[in-house]
Amino acid sequence: MSDHSIGLVFGIPPYSITTKMIDDVTSYALKSWNLTEDLHAYNVLAEQEIAFRETGFVRVESRQCMMRPTEQLETSMDLNYMHRIPTIDDMSKIVEVFKEAYANGPDEREAHVYAEDAERYFDVVDPKLLAASSVVHDRITGEIVGVCMISLWEGLPLVYSIAVLPQHRGMGLATAMLDRALTVLEPIYPVLRLFVTKGNQAEQLYRKRGFPPAGNIIILDTPSSKM
Repeated sequence: MSDHSIGLVFGIPPYSITTKMIDDVTSYALKSWNLTEDLHAYNVLAEQEIAFRETGFVRVESRQCMMRPTEQLETSMDLNYMHRIPTIDDMSKIVEVFKEAYANGPDEREAHVYAEDAERYFDVVDPKLLAASSVVHDRITGEIVGVCMISLWEGLPLVYSIAVLPQHRGMGLATAMLDRALTVLEPIYPVLRLFVTKGNQAEQLYRKRGFPPAGNIIILDTPSSKM
């Protein structure tokens, strides 16, 4: 991505992070990298937000972590659709799905961000996780209308991205892709996690599929880099 991120890792409880620690690390990063763009802090815990705000960061968005056990499910999909495992050759079509599916919503990004995320995903994804991922085709047109990409985060599988084109929603495609991921992953991993942006209506779908909030709200903050 074109911006820069900062991660703070200390051998102390997260609530003990002080404004001075954040300020020192931020100042060092800005000076060392000679930034001309914003500096972002990802995955900030709720109890850390005040300290970040006091050093000039402002909230960009909040994400809810949700998690449920994997299990063997009887998966099915509307007969008008078919699914298969994504390949790198699908990348441009996947980017188009993200652009249309996320347009005018809390997860909307610039087109190049979707492309960079998709490229990064295919560069590092483990074959076992790729096997749990899906692209869904319309049987009549052959068009890719849904995508679910599973990655690894902190040693456990994560829904990297999931999207369905607006005109194909309400057909159970997102549910079918999630159920398939839970089933494929069950012999290997105990749980599947995801992050949902606050305000995204998909949160209700995830709750219905057995993904309760896992406790931590993830905060994304950014100060001006021109300090």
